[in-house]
This record gives sequence, C-alpha cells and structure tokens, in this order.
Amino acid sequence: MSNTEPQATNLATAEQTDHDAATGDYWAQARLRIVRNWIDELQPDTVLDVGCGSGYISAAVAEQTSIAIGIDPDPDAIARAKERETTAIYQVGTAADAPNGPFDVVLAMDVVEHVPPEEIWTPIRDRLSLAGTAIVSVPAHQWLYGEHARRQGHRCRFSRRHLRREAAEYGLSMTETRYTNALPLPPYAVMQRLGVEPPEETRGSHGLVLESLKRAGLAVEQRWPFPAGITLIARFERQ
Repeated sequence: MSNTEPQATNLATAEQTDHDAATGDYWAQARLRIVRNWIDELQPDTVLDVGCGSGYISAAVAEQTSIAIGIDPDPDAIARAKERETTAIYQVGTAADAPNGPFDVVLAMDVVEHVPPEEIWTPIRDRLSLAGTAIVSVPAHQWLYGEHARRQGHRCRFSRRHLRREAAEYGLSMTETRYTNALPLPPYAVMQRLGVEPPEETRGSHGLVLESLKRAGLAVEQRWPFPAGITLIARFERQ
C-alpha cells in the first residue's frame, strides 16, 4: 500500500452508484452470490446491512433469515429500498445509528473504503453477537488505486493483509476471503494505469469486452476461487 493514504471522505454509505443485481449488474451478481452462499452456511436469525444503498442485498438475505435490517444515510436510497417487495426493514442513518442488536451477521458491502476506519469497524464490532460474523466487501489491490477511485470517494483499495490488519485494530479477526470479478481484472488494471475511465456497461466496445468477461467470470468463479480480482470479500469474527 502507498505510504500516503488519500484522505477519507465523510461518507457512511456503501456506494456512490447503486449496483443492483436484479437489473443485470454482473459485478453485483458475483458479490451477491458469495454473500448468499455464506448466509446459507451461517443460517443467521438476524442480519444488519450497513450502507445498504437501495437495499437489494438486504432484500435478498431477508429470504434466508428471520430479521433483515438495512440502514443507509441517503434518504433517496432508502426510499427506493422501501419500494421493494420484501420483509427487510429499512431506515435512514449511518453505521453508528444502526440498532444495537446484537446481530448474527453484519454486512458492510463497499462501505469501508468510503469512511475513516473508526467510523465503520467499531459499529460493526459492537453490533455483532459474540459468535456473529461480519461480511465485508472492498475494492482489491492498492496498486489499482487512481483518479477513478478518488472520484468515487475511496480512501484506498485493500490487500488481504491490509484489510486483516485494519480490522484487527478494532477487535475483528479475518477468517475467510474470496475475490470476485477476476477475469475483468487485467483490462481493468490497464485502464487504471492509463488513466482511462472504466467503461459503463453500455458504453462502447471496451465496455462490451469487460461485460463479456464478467459474465464468463460468474460461471467460472462458481467452480473455482481465484487468487485475485477487482473485489475482495472477507468474513470476520470478534476477537
């Protein structure tokens, strides 16, 4: 990681843009698949989704648990979340405003990179049950950090080591990790190094290439884990 970390933005929400698996966002589908598989394994009764955005993950895991609560500081995002046909409960607020719980699972999907560490890790730890699990996704590989990430309000990208060390400072131990979106990583890395904006799904031939790789990656990642990818997803337990 660079010796000089960029200043964190004062955000406590998951994403600047809403990645919704239900509308064909393959990046979101890859992430959601891993989360749902882990939820199936853990079989929690209660789930808290911090920085839930428009609530698609909260809605999905609500089908697998008794209580699912999503919280996000963006009122517009929560208004969209409440339009979903789901048993999930949504409320406006930051991580520090979330119900005390305790919760069997706390999700923080693409939240950590947006806020100072103490503003996200402490609320996660404090709301976990003693045997609970936190599931966190972050952008992977600090060497990919560039202007695009700065515009998104990211303070950094993460290696496994960096994420493990930062969480440990707040009393959480990493127990498992997975990468997603592995196949698009090479062209994404080239564009980052060249200072080229990563294309939207419908923007030109380069975007079509990336989306084709994402679709192929979804199928391949279901069979084999990859040693690298655009996104890192990790599980944590209380120390």
